[in-house]
Amino acid sequence: MRKRGILMTAAFMTAALMVGCGSSSSEDTEALEGKKAVSEAAGASSVLTGATGNYAEEKNLAHTDYLPSEYVTLGNYKGLSVNRVKDVTELSEDEKQSALEEYLDANSTQQEITDRPAAEGDYVAVTYKESRDGQVMNDFTDEETEILLGEGDALFEDKLYGTSAGDKVTATVPMENEDGNGTFDIVYDIKVARVYSYNLPELTDAFARETAGVDTAKELEEQIYQEAIDTRNEISKGQMREDLINTLVESSTVEGYPQSLYDLLYQSVDAGYQMWGMSLEEAYEGDEEAIKAEVLVSVNAELIVEAVAEAENLIVTQEELDSYKESIMADSAYESLENLEEDYSDQELVKILLTEKVGLLLEENANITEITEEEYQNLTGEPDGFVAEESDLSDESEVSDLPDEAMELPESELDDLLDDDVSDIKFDSREDEETE
Repeated sequence: MRKRGILMTAAFMTAALMVGCGSSSSEDTEALEGKKAVSEAAGASSVLTGATGNYAEEKNLAHTDYLPSEYVTLGNYKGLSVNRVKDVTELSEDEKQSALEEYLDANSTQQEITDRPAAEGDYVAVTYKESRDGQVMNDFTDEETEILLGEGDALFEDKLYGTSAGDKVTATVPMENEDGNGTFDIVYDIKVARVYSYNLPELTDAFARETAGVDTAKELEEQIYQEAIDTRNEISKGQMREDLINTLVESSTVEGYPQSLYDLLYQSVDAGYQMWGMSLEEAYEGDEEAIKAEVLVSVNAELIVEAVAEAENLIVTQEELDSYKESIMADSAYESLENLEEDYSDQELVKILLTEKVGLLLEENANITEITEEEYQNLTGEPDGFVAEESDLSDESEVSDLPDEAMELPESELDDLLDDDVSDIKFDSREDEETE
């Protein structure tokens, strides 16, 4: 289920730089835990064996049908200067409270409501499809979307009040035309799967023993706080590595590209746009030059990372990939290796491992200046990792940078896309009175 109304914690953010974008799973709690495991496992000492060798040799899974050095002239990648937010050693009282609430929330249980219709404060699980001019634009009838009534996360939220499991409703939402003249209607056909609430557990000694294997609630509190601190510091480290790679990209030159890599990353970029309910071609209205420029951002960054690996004889072996998968499976909600492979291909996992190795190399050879989070924000205009979306080598998009078609999505889907609250974006909405 695509879970709504639950804040995405820093613990779910990835510290590694994720090159691939092939996940097709919805952004529910299990998927987020899976991404967390994918990230954390990439940097584990049990996974990164320090394997080195000729980049072109057969045992290097990162090498395919080209050598990155054929396309890349690297800038100086040793001695790069970078700022890093200082590690924290303690949390504020507000941060402690937030960490506790998120832990309890993650361990909450659903209580289905059957003795009355949906009201404010209830959660409603729905499936739906959206259409324009009689043509289905997006079909989410095979997955449930969770909506918390009263939050305003869905344009059709008002139609869900008073509903019960099995009810069907229709809502029509007018959207402004791209030229600003007139509107067109988006029609939502919605089916209510169930209405429910969440029961939060109490932080007791028994709860601590059951969920964390510690004897007292106090011990569990301290464990939660330490995990929050560790995660925060890992995010700062991940942001620093991303900044190092971005600096290297700016100082390096790429001439040409292997078609195989372009095709692979075209699929990854297109998959990202598909999350917005459109293809890459649709987003750029068939403008081939604009599409190519978008994909080349990812292609060039990937080539530069691979070129450093080639220069430093960094490779990824089958042993490392197998250990990586085992580590992910041990620390995630994936029920089988097949489930993991539905979200991440071997090629994507190999690229994540290679990027982790290159990031570590850059860090070990960098001139690092530790600064406060406020100083980092003042210098970059961006918060350090915590409230940023998942790290990626491709361009990061703010709401204002989204293609026009993305702005036509329901607010709940934009929220899923940006992993942040977009309630400040105002949409004009009108709903049909028709109810089945």
